[in-house]
Amino acid sequence: VGGMALGLAQVPVRVVSGDGLGTATSFSILVSTLSGNTLSPGKSLLHSKKNWWQPAFVVLVFVGAMFCDTLGPSLQGASSEGVPVKEGFPPMQMALGAFLAIAGARVAGGCTCGHGVSGTSELSLESFLGAAAIFGGAIATKCIMVFT
Repeated sequence: VGGMALGLAQVPVRVVSGDGLGTATSFSILVSTLSGNTLSPGKSLLHSKKNWWQPAFVVLVFVGAMFCDTLGPSLQGASSEGVPVKEGFPPMQMALGAFLAIAGARVAGGCTCGHGVSGTSELSLESFLGAAAIFGGAIATKCIMVFT
């Protein structure tokens, strides 16, 4: 049921924007716009306003994260397994992780949202393979972290 609901949630995104949801593309549009079309040329909003919603999506993700961080003390407690929630990571470590995640998404031609949600709802073979590789990499990373 959850998968069908997630797939159906793509319908309004496609109808309104004519495009799928993906943060890797959104981030490159934002970078292109802020750099005056120097970085990631051709994707700048200075060039075309059709994807205005994508940078807004990225900005709102950050706003939502800051909102949750502000509410953090009231949301703190135990996870569903009863394990205490850990404190956050140092800002430089988070920035490096974000950079690596975005760089990896650009190399893979999409992120978990773009491949795993939008692409698979279109039954794209590339997206099924991309999502499998993304989750396989995450599982391998977790195993390395746990067993070393």
